[in-house]
Amino acid sequence: MQVGLHLVTSAIWKFLLQFQPTSIYHLLYLTSSTYFHQQRLWADGILIPELHKSLPVSGNFIATNVFKQHYKNMTMKKIALMSLLSVYMLNLLAQNSNEPNTNDKKATIIHTDEIISAAKKGDGLPVADSVLRVVPIEGKYNVGISVVSRSKINGKTPPDAIVHDVITEVYNIVEGNGILLVGGTLDSAQKLPAKSPIVLKIAGPSSRGKRISGGTAYEVGPGDIIVIPPNTPHGFIEIKSNKIVYTLVRIDTEKVLELKDQL
Repeated sequence: MQVGLHLVTSAIWKFLLQFQPTSIYHLLYLTSSTYFHQQRLWADGILIPELHKSLPVSGNFIATNVFKQHYKNMTMKKIALMSLLSVYMLNLLAQNSNEPNTNDKKATIIHTDEIISAAKKGDGLPVADSVLRVVPIEGKYNVGISVVSRSKINGKTPPDAIVHDVITEVYNIVEGNGILLVGGTLDSAQKLPAKSPIVLKIAGPSSRGKRISGGTAYEVGPGDIIVIPPNTPHGFIEIKSNKIVYTLVRIDTEKVLELKDQL
């Protein structure tokens, strides 16, 4: 019975020693082995072979003599106490092994075909904001990916004046040209309803206005990237081509957007 229990205990500690060969596992392994095989441990004046190999050469002599003197005088009561500590450590390790592995990360990839398909949904519409993904990043913030298409209606640019409370937006123009007004003041601003799809799924808490007073106008086209911080009014005041299409990355530090894994 003792021999079988020793073999199981030794196997467990040998496994742990593979990962942390110089940690407290040495002492625990030594303790559990001593309980069953004290004579084998010190018969030749050396440590257990597996433990002996894992220690530095300069430490073998010191460790051997220190442990030898200590364990020769150790009572069975103390050995039993250390064995209980070994069991406690095993239980703790078993519990930790059942916890989710937060380091198991994966990339989010959106292929060109999906972007093109989303862009086509906006043909002929004043604006179409297709949310492709909203993914959590280590539980600290969310990142949303959308494709936005804006089209002229009867040859005119539809009104566009909005501000977001907590979301940072990053535009990457894919197709078309236009003039984007950023900054200034949002005139006649009205808060969007908290339960509206725009707030919950697209842009977070936001306000719309009739127009933007002041601000800076930027002419943008394919390949241009624009970063718009929170609380910054923005909108296209002119679409020069028939439509303008851009991918949009939304950085949601307050985690207000609903998560979306795929279409």
